[in-house]
Amino acid sequence: MKKSLQIFLYILSAISLLLVLFLIFISTLNTEVLISNLTKSIEKELFLKVSYNYEKKPIIQILRGIELKDV
Repeated sequence: MKKSLQIFLYILSAISLLLVLFLIFISTLNTEVLISNLTKSIEKELFLKVSYNYEKKPIIQILRGIELKDV
């Protein structure tokens, strides 16, 4: 019983350590650039699929409602 509890605690501490390292790694990334690139790729895919001339409108404006005259 004591041995299995010890193994469980080692596994729990290893998972906690990995989580902390992952959070440190994420915090060092430039998230603004990542989100910007992700938004650009979503816009590109969206407009390629519907053949929409978006004229460099932001994605939020597009998602509020696509103007039918431009489709």
